[in-house]
Amino acid sequence: HGPAYQVLHNSWRSGDQVIGLLSQKLPANHQPENLPTIATPRLIELCFQTAGIWEMGVQLRMGLPYHIDRLNILRSSTKPDGPEGKMHAVVSPGADGNFNATVIDSKGDVHLTVEGYRTMELPNAVENTQLKPLKDIFNH
Repeated sequence: HGPAYQVLHNSWRSGDQVIGLLSQKLPANHQPENLPTIATPRLIELCFQTAGIWEMGVQLRMGLPYHIDRLNILRSSTKPDGPEGKMHAVVSPGADGNFNATVIDSKGDVHLTVEGYRTMELPNAVENTQLKPLKDIFNH
């Protein structure tokens, strides 16, 4: 990804979920930057990257977005770069290897949900030794 879509500032495990915090310091989302977006693509990407942390830490694999069953946009922003303030993706793994995600703001308002997100594995994308820190976190 280019800098505009390196959206995951940090993440942490919370029980059977992983939480991702949207970076507050991102360059313009698109050009011309004053045009609005409808689907808040950075928030969707936040879900993808947060789910990727779970995949790398638990499944020891890296994948690219492959499929979404459903995307629900519940709040849209009139700002070109999406809503302001702290935004978190709360991602839960599903029973069949998919993920469900909810993006919430600091007030607890839900902005979007992603249901049935799946990835396609990138073979040999990351060495297992590089994944050890994530594996250690998810196996506690």
